[in-house]
Amino acid sequence: ALRVALAVSVLIALTMAVAVLTPSPVWAAIALGVTYSLLGVPTVLGGTALQQISPPAIRAQIMAIQVVLVNLVALSLGPLTVAALTDHVFGGPAAVGYGLICADSIGAVAAIAAILACRGRFAGERLCAGAGAPAATLAFD
Repeated sequence: ALRVALAVSVLIALTMAVAVLTPSPVWAAIALGVTYSLLGVPTVLGGTALQQISPPAIRAQIMAIQVVLVNLVALSLGPLTVAALTDHVFGGPAAVGYGLICADSIGAVAAIAAILACRGRFAGERLCAGAGAPAATLAFD
């Protein structure tokens, strides 16, 4: 799951940059379509990873907290970051694309850093949590 999340984070940053920087509206639309198709993947992978390392007795509570936090952060800081970058760094509404590139790139880099930093710990926790589970449930990476 972590390798997929890492690859998707890189792809989101790249496709958003292509969407904003390309002069062709057709390529911009294709790149945006790919970008927004990929945006659901981190949410699903985060939930999957949490389920793999959470004790069964508290999995529902862990997922509830994850959904609340993801929605609060994504739905509040995302638009605020784009607007602040557009107005204060790039100088106005005409540069909203550059604000999007920066905000998406910052989010992608943060995700990549978090994935790389937590990779070893996640593997250890997953093995501890799944010690009694069949090998098929531990096959995800």
